[in-house]
Amino acid sequence: MSSGQKADYSDARQVTSGDPAPVVSWTSDGNLVAEQEASIRVINPSGGLEAEVTHEKESGSMQPYGCGDGHIVFARGTLNSLSVNIWRSEGDGSGVRRLTEGRRDLYPRCSPDGKTVFYVDSTTDAYMKVPIDGGKPERFTKGICGDKLGYDIARDGKTIVLGTYDFKAQRPNISLVSLDSGEALANVGI
Repeated sequence: MSSGQKADYSDARQVTSGDPAPVVSWTSDGNLVAEQEASIRVINPSGGLEAEVTHEKESGSMQPYGCGDGHIVFARGTLNSLSVNIWRSEGDGSGVRRLTEGRRDLYPRCSPDGKTVFYVDSTTDAYMKVPIDGGKPERFTKGICGDKLGYDIARDGKTIVLGTYDFKAQRPNISLVSLDSGEALANVGI
C-alpha cells in the first residue's frame, strides 16, 4: 500500500500476510477489502484484520468490491449448486445476503449511491443490475456485450464505461452507455 504522494512509490508497504490477494478494493471507511483464499477479508491500512465475511461449507468468495454506503458486494461460488451468485454484506462482514440466483453471476460493482449492484451474467453475456437489498435483476444494456472484466460506473451514476469489441472493424473499443436508457452514447476505438 502507498499513500500515492511519492512518484516512485517508495513509501509502499506490505499489508497482507503474503497470501495472494488477486482482487482488492477500497471500503468507504478507508480500509481494504481483499479476496484471500476462499474468503473476503477487510484489512486496515496497517495490515490488521478488521473483519471477515464468513463463507459456507463448500463455497468460495471472490471479486470483492467496497460500496460507497459501507456494504461489500462479492461473487460466491457453491459446490452443491455449481453456481456463482452475487452476495452482499455489511462492512463488518455481518448480514450476508444473496442477491442473485443465476448460474454464473460475476464482477459486482456498486452504484455511487450504493442503491444498485451491477454485475455480469456470464451465461448470457449480459450486463445486469439488482437493488442492493435484493429484488428482481434486470438487464441494463441493449445488445451490448463486451469484455466482462473491463467495466466501471461513472461517479455521477449515469454512465457506465465498457470494454467492447467491434467485430466489423476487428478492434477493441471503449463504449460509454447510459444507465438510464441502456443505449450506447459513444464508442472510442483504441
